[in-house]
Amino acid sequence: NPIFPATDGNLYKSSQVYLDKPEIKELLDDFVPYLSIEIKNDQLISDLKINTEANIEIVLEYLKHLVKTQNKEIETFKKLYIFLYNKINNNQDKIKNYFLSNPIIYVPNTEKSYFKKEEVLWKDVQSIFGNHKAYLEKHYPELKDFFVNQLGVNEKPKPKDYADVLVAMSNQPLNEKEEEILWKIYKELNQYLNP
Repeated sequence: NPIFPATDGNLYKSSQVYLDKPEIKELLDDFVPYLSIEIKNDQLISDLKINTEANIEIVLEYLKHLVKTQNKEIETFKKLYIFLYNKINNNQDKIKNYFLSNPIIYVPNTEKSYFKKEEVLWKDVQSIFGNHKAYLEKHYPELKDFFVNQLGVNEKPKPKDYADVLVAMSNQPLNEKEEEILWKIYKELNQYLNP
């Protein structure tokens, strides 16, 4: 039953509230309700299943919420990505699939802002792809291992990346700049496939 008072003035079930700890607030801000009473007995906290730390599920939900509310604070996203990176060992499939099916990678100074894993590359190859892809290296240099090795973001474009951009371009009228990109892609693809 929702009998636990939170700092937002509402009552929640024990499994919905979090202990009001600075490290949780630092990570999740006001996204979750915090217990407004102090319980000092660790055994009781455990028995009641009150949340004592952030978990992967709530962090992934929070990322989705940030996208929905159009949050553009890169430091907030970095903190959450770092948390997931530190927890990825036993949860790689769950985290990877979430990034595959949800546009929760924030890339500043782009038209779209939020991307799925397949829509980003690590290296900045804007000179070839223009704005058809988003690039992570300059925004998250400390998270290369997380994005490239753990999530499987391509470091450099692969033939599928070239093909994806060509398909996207085929569905729109081409201006002179887009035509330039088109020829660059064919040139790069030709070198990639040679011999």
